[in-house]
Amino acid sequence: MELTYRTRRNLRRIGIIALVVALVSTVIWGCWLVWLHRYIVYTRDGAVIDFGLADRDPGEGQLAVPPEESETVSIYYNDGSELENVDISLRQIGGYYITFEMLQNDMDTIRATIDALPVGTAVMMEVKSIRGSYYYTSNIEGTYASSGIEQTDVDALIADIAARNLYFIASVPAFRDRNFGAENVGAGLPFVGGNGALWVDSSNCYWLDPTSDKVIEYLTTLSKELKNLGFDEVVFTDFCFPDTSEIVFSGNKVTAIQAAASQLVAEAATDRFAVSFLATGSTVKTVAGRSRLYLTGVEASDAAGAAGAYTPEDPAAGIVFLTDSFDTRYEAFGVLRPMDSAITG
Repeated sequence: MELTYRTRRNLRRIGIIALVVALVSTVIWGCWLVWLHRYIVYTRDGAVIDFGLADRDPGEGQLAVPPEESETVSIYYNDGSELENVDISLRQIGGYYITFEMLQNDMDTIRATIDALPVGTAVMMEVKSIRGSYYYTSNIEGTYASSGIEQTDVDALIADIAARNLYFIASVPAFRDRNFGAENVGAGLPFVGGNGALWVDSSNCYWLDPTSDKVIEYLTTLSKELKNLGFDEVVFTDFCFPDTSEIVFSGNKVTAIQAAASQLVAEAATDRFAVSFLATGSTVKTVAGRSRLYLTGVEASDAAGAAGAYTPEDPAAGIVFLTDSFDTRYEAFGVLRPMDSAITG
């Protein structure tokens, strides 16, 4: 049936009215929800409506202020047994040294002793001979292995000690090196009337010239290699001129030794690695920087006097005695004793 014009017009009017009512209702509903939101309280159990919420006095707030600055404190690390203050300054040391003969004959016993050492104990190890042979595997060009020991065993021991919380020191002959002298004649000390041939000591070893740039470069490279292996310090022994009048050297020996020591400390020492020297003969005095002086062959009754001949900033930390004596007069300074004394003791 076809709708009349009047009917269609009425239906259109009714639709418009219905749409207007729907729009007005939606606006009213939205406004009501906004108004109602101020009374909604959220709890653990869900949301509830509290019409008395708006009438409550919220009280006065507090002005936010920044927190007070805290004092600077020392940083500590825990090694599993005790707390140690992390500090890069040199400290007084005490412990043991390992000779080549011990490495040859007592490797298993050395390992057992190392396992029992307290945290922070100093351990010094000979790593090179006066003939120039190396007890560990070196990457320095021209070096060769010692025939009297297995380098792989020493490599493993070095890695083991370096991984522990001990103070690890390498002992290295400096200016007494037959192999380096033979390969670098111009860096050695010639003997008088020898037409450039190098002087040889009673152990059939050559001595190197402390003023040679090549020698200093070699010792610097060696120091850095030892640091990378995990050592905390290198001690150069034979850091002096040989006690003879048969060598050709026109300069001041004490000045030359002191200059060589200062250069090595400047080029190889860091805030975590010390470059130190065994004081004998025409040798180095106190060197500025991260460095110690080691003394040997000093009686306990002369310890204080021998240490007084040098002037480190902190004698207790800067002077170390190497001795097999347990006399307590050494204890005012650093002291290292043979590791077999710990083994037998």
